[in-house]
Amino acid sequence: MANDFSGDANCVALYKFENDWPNDSVLDDTGPVGTNHMDDINTVATEAVLVKEGSQSANFTSANSEGFGRVDADLSAGFPLKSSGGSKVLSICCWMRFKSGAPTADFIAKYRTTDNQRSLKIQYNTTPDAIEIYVGYNSGASFTKSSHLGTIATGIWYHIGLTYDDTGGGDGKGQVKVRIWDDNASAILQSGGNDTFSEDIGQNVSLETNEWMLGCSADRAAPTVELNGYLDEVVIFKDLLITAEDATNEIDKIRAGTYGAAAIEAGKTMGAIARWHMNQRINNS
Repeated sequence: MANDFSGDANCVALYKFENDWPNDSVLDDTGPVGTNHMDDINTVATEAVLVKEGSQSANFTSANSEGFGRVDADLSAGFPLKSSGGSKVLSICCWMRFKSGAPTADFIAKYRTTDNQRSLKIQYNTTPDAIEIYVGYNSGASFTKSSHLGTIATGIWYHIGLTYDDTGGGDGKGQVKVRIWDDNASAILQSGGNDTFSEDIGQNVSLETNEWMLGCSADRAAPTVELNGYLDEVVIFKDLLITAEDATNEIDKIRAGTYGAAAIEAGKTMGAIARWHMNQRINNS
């Protein structure tokens, strides 16, 4: 089955790595908003065999400093972490696979260290082979790091689901949640015995002006911490996906390709004013 995000007004970007890319050097946003296209940086290759959705994925080679980027000013209104009026609540899902010997990589990021433009990044850290979430605060000068404890191997597809709620922690500050599916084992990759990793970070995210990037961090002029691997079906929301440990879990539905079935989901209306009931999903954009 294939996911259907068309009726979800909180889905602000969908990158399926299909359509006209790479012919026109633009990675199309094919989600409901449809305007948050990304520029191809240094010619990311296509991949037709190692694919999780559709007919191709994106094949990144770190030595070539490849990636995709969209500058902050061009992001749609309310886009997560946009410097002016951006949502501080977000969800991100993607399929990713690292090549043998892949180095540490920032594979989804709005994060630049050279001038304290830190907002958020998802990193594969080879020490200790884990997924880590960095959140910038203090006007981007400082950061927190949250580490999912499951071991990541190369040559395996993983589905990564992240939610960030800037007031979701017990102290009213930021909360990070991460859920990872190991496609080789056909099972959730646990973190400390839990299916969903959750951590209160004790800080609030900074909204900075650097680019949103796929496959690297920093910006198009100087990509850094580049990915050596593959991405497929990257989707970004300006609200929280349901992470309950039951059949309502929306990260699991996206991974299974069933999101959007049955008039999007039970309790959700179609169209531009689509919203979840407040006891199901949160939106503060």
